[in-house]
Amino acid sequence: NLEDFVLYSTGRRNAAFQGIMNFFRTSDKCKARLHFGKAGWIEHGQCFDGATEYPDSWCDFGCAAHELDPTRKFESTVDFWQFTARRDGKDHDILTPRGHHACCTRHGFKHDKCQCVPRKPCSSA
Repeated sequence: NLEDFVLYSTGRRNAAFQGIMNFFRTSDKCKARLHFGKAGWIEHGQCFDGATEYPDSWCDFGCAAHELDPTRKFESTVDFWQFTARRDGKDHDILTPRGHHACCTRHGFKHDKCQCVPRKPCSSA
């Protein structure tokens, strides 16, 4: 659980912190995952694939996000939070009413009917 207090106290990029975060994220020995709400997302969470990093629970999290915020009032401005599920060969965004109905209940993801799938490759802009 790392936090970048240099950035927060000075407003300047902390190259040493970003270097260690990069090592933690890319090292085959470490394979660290970012903590939601903590430092590192902007530089190291680009093209984040929750279905791959959290294969057993990512779509449950997406179902809960839609259940608690069906109008997406608290949706992030970044695209980290993508929840795609496949049912009968068709992909669904489970943050939409149609996708939620297809693959979620108020108790979570329909693991018996749907498969949580990795996000599509990110485009380089």
